[in-house]
Amino acid sequence: MKLSAGIGGVALAVVLVVAPIATATGPQDIANSISEHVMSPFCPGVTLHDCPSDNAIQLRSQIAAWAARGWSAQRIMAKLVTEYGPDIRAVPSDRGASRLVWLLPAIAVVLGAGTAGVLAWRWTRTRAEPPARPELAPQDRQRLEEELALVRNES
Repeated sequence: MKLSAGIGGVALAVVLVVAPIATATGPQDIANSISEHVMSPFCPGVTLHDCPSDNAIQLRSQIAAWAARGWSAQRIMAKLVTEYGPDIRAVPSDRGASRLVWLLPAIAVVLGAGTAGVLAWRWTRTRAEPPARPELAPQDRQRLEEELALVRNES
C-alpha cells in the first residue's frame, strides 16, 4: 500500500515536469521548454536555458531546429539523453536507482512523522503516581513533633 503511494508520488512529479514540455504548442515553445528542463553539459549545475556558453547557444539552436523539423519533445529528449547521458535531465527519471531520489524524501517524511507521533504519545501518556511516603513510627513522629516545637519557640 505504501509502495503504491510512493509510485503515485513519483508519477505525479514526472507529470508536473513533463506536462509543460508536452503542452508546448509551437517549435520555439518546445525548444524553450526543453532547454529549461535539461542540464547544460557545458555549465555544471545550470540548465541549458541559463547557460551563457557558445556551446550551449549552439545546442539550443540545434534543439530549435529539431523542433522546427517537427520532432516531438520526447524524441528530442531521447536524442539528448543518447548524446549526453541520463544526467542531462534536470529531473531524474523514475526508473532504476533514480527512483530512490523520489522515494527517499517521502520515506524520510513518513519516518519523521512516525517518530514524532511515538515521542508525543510517550511524553503525554499518564504517568504512574509516585510512591507514597512511608508512615513514621510513633516514636519518630513524637521526636519530630518535639523538635518542631523547639524550632517554633525559638523564632
